[in-house]
Amino acid sequence: MKKVQVKIGLLAALALVVLSLPVMAEAQQGQFPIAVVDVNRVFRDSKAGQKIDKGLKDKGVQMEKDMKAKDGNLKKMYEDLIKEAQSGKSTKEVLEKKESDLKAKIDAFQKERSDAIEKMNRDADSAIKPLQTKTEQAIEKLAKDKGYVVVLNSQGVVYSPNSIDITQDVIAAVDK
Repeated sequence: MKKVQVKIGLLAALALVVLSLPVMAEAQQGQFPIAVVDVNRVFRDSKAGQKIDKGLKDKGVQMEKDMKAKDGNLKKMYEDLIKEAQSGKSTKEVLEKKESDLKAKIDAFQKERSDAIEKMNRDADSAIKPLQTKTEQAIEKLAKDKGYVVVLNSQGVVYSPNSIDITQDVIAAVDK
């Protein structure tokens, strides 16, 4: 039974090779034009991508600044609570109430930080979406205009000659 399965597997592999030979021959003769594009480079080097990146970085810096200020305030409140507890000037009930309030503020701060990070991720997704659409349209137009049958993301390609890389053309089209 296993020998039959192995033979069927080998026949299937052989059929796949035989059927793909015409396509590979066409590709080698230039009748099956293929191009590659580095989409990450398009996002990084295009004017729109750089503008998005700067905007997101600026928002991130401001968010971090706000979070550090709030974190500093919470640390100060904690240190003040420790000092007050060590001084012995406050009752146990007062200290417990202040500790409970501080824990609630810390929990609220952690939720706020988590919400802010989620919002930054949503903002990044919505900011990138138009660039992604424009990039896809530019790739499709270039492929049709230049007769490419397949355009691959260069991130998944082990080797390709520079002559089939259309990244710079895509960047130029996106920047129009």
